[in-house]
Amino acid sequence: MITQEDLYGEMTAADVRAALDDARTGATDVDAWESLLKMSAGRVENALGGPVTEAARQPSDYAQKLFILEALYIRRGFYGRENPFAERAKDAEKRLRDLVSGADAPAVDGTGAVVTDELRATPKIGLMA
Repeated sequence: MITQEDLYGEMTAADVRAALDDARTGATDVDAWESLLKMSAGRVENALGGPVTEAARQPSDYAQKLFILEALYIRRGFYGRENPFAERAKDAEKRLRDLVSGADAPAVDGTGAVVTDELRATPKIGLMA
């Protein structure tokens, strides 16, 4: 689950707090934060056409973070080109749709081939000569 602290590298804590301060008390409104979490998770599931699978976990978490950041800037009055996360969120949503359609592959999980054949060329110059 994404926390407000996860956003601080992209948006200051004060700006996050201000964007989520609907009551203008100087503190984050829990309902506003929970609403953003629910909206962003719904947007991820909509792009994927269902629940997040383990293979799509990392790009889904990243997309959700971008969706939240985009929404926070909208809450601060930054729309369209003024919103620094609008294009990135749109690209992340497209990537999720591409993962489902097979047009993009999820990140490599660490498995792969190991080459055991010996090198058949012998260098004539350089450090290995």
